[in-house]
Amino acid sequence: MAESSSASERSRSPSPARAVTGPKSSRTFVWLRELPKAIPRGKPWDQLNRDGRVKEIEFGKKFTERQMRDLVRQNFTELGEADFRR
Repeated sequence: MAESSSASERSRSPSPARAVTGPKSSRTFVWLRELPKAIPRGKPWDQLNRDGRVKEIEFGKKFTERQMRDLVRQNFTELGEADFRR
């Protein structure tokens, strides 16, 4: 009997995989060294990719600003405590 009740409890509580499902939006983030005059293409774009400065990040539609900021920081650990307010 204890097994059946614990199994039913597990089916009622959302699993971690279930908690993050739903509509998503994917964006490409580029961590630039300096402000370029144009979008990097060709060799500069390839160099940014090799340096790990280009990441495709997927957000849930209902992510808060803080969740998005934390996800960007997870992908670009070098940013550390950077100010994202601007």
